[in-house]
Amino acid sequence: MVREAGAKVGGVRALPFDPSPEALARARKVLEVFYPLLVQPSEVNYGIIGPTYVAATDFLFITNKNVPDDLIYKVTKALHGGKQAFLASFKPLGVNFSPDKMAKRLPAGEYHPGAIKFYKEVGLWPLKE
Repeated sequence: MVREAGAKVGGVRALPFDPSPEALARARKVLEVFYPLLVQPSEVNYGIIGPTYVAATDFLFITNKNVPDDLIYKVTKALHGGKQAFLASFKPLGVNFSPDKMAKRLPAGEYHPGAIKFYKEVGLWPLKE
């Protein structure tokens, strides 16, 4: 979609996000989970013309407490161990996916016990941040 818009209007470039603590504090008043991410020009980062900080957020998989722990454990394990398959499915959105950063503080809600079980096994639980 971005490439199509760029072709129609003469190009698209990403606007940089100020990674300073002050700017981050302002951004987090709008959305608490924003964080600065430094991205490099590449085929999948259309519109990035040089090293550029962007405002990033994470994908969340949401379930409910009635889903069996074993199923959520298996899904979490598959995502953690299947980075290449994930990238193939979500390209270009998954390009910055880092399995070792899957467990983070949530702005609301709580982690499913099945996910916690897996995160404990790989040393991502208890949360570090």
